[in-house]
Amino acid sequence: MDEKIEVLRNSLEYFDKINDNVEKELDIIRAGGELVSVADLLEGVLVLIEMFEATTECHSIDAKQGEVRALMGELMTAIENQDKGLVADIIEYEFVPIISGWQEEVTQILANHA
Repeated sequence: MDEKIEVLRNSLEYFDKINDNVEKELDIIRAGGELVSVADLLEGVLVLIEMFEATTECHSIDAKQGEVRALMGELMTAIENQDKGLVADIIEYEFVPIISGWQEEVTQILANHA
């Protein structure tokens, strides 16, 4: 159990990186820039899902895998179509709330195991 709690602790680093990347990416996209680091965001989200799957015994986090994977598909389509507005909207209004919810749940779990 301690190892799984440590995995959740480590997930906080991913949250920090994702949150930093999201803000930077949204600024770049809205300024008309390239869609370069969206792949990094998606990779970070997949790593978090894997962490949650590996630690199911110590939390009840709903990783919303089906919803997240569907959003990834929408995001990839928007990227292929170079629809920067849609890319920014999916990130800001779909991914950010999910990621924020996960971060709050992990923080609460870790507080309960302190």
